[in-house]
Amino acid sequence: MGFTSILKILKRNKPYRFYSHSPRLAAENALVILIGLYVLIMGPRVHEKIHGTWSIRALIVLPATVALFGVLMEKAISGRRS
Repeated sequence: MGFTSILKILKRNKPYRFYSHSPRLAAENALVILIGLYVLIMGPRVHEKIHGTWSIRALIVLPATVALFGVLMEKAISGRRS
């Protein structure tokens, strides 16, 4: 959420606009930015230890599925162009 709020702030004046002419959507975007900045600021202040173990299977499967998704999307896009 913090990363998204930073992107929304940086992309404000770019051709791809996050903000709409609708005041409701602008208010929702502003709320996401404020919550994201709050999480971004408060995150490093909490010194709570995370308990538990790392799942090796999850550490292997998650990046592999993201890479497979990227390959399949590229294949679908290149198939659509020809």
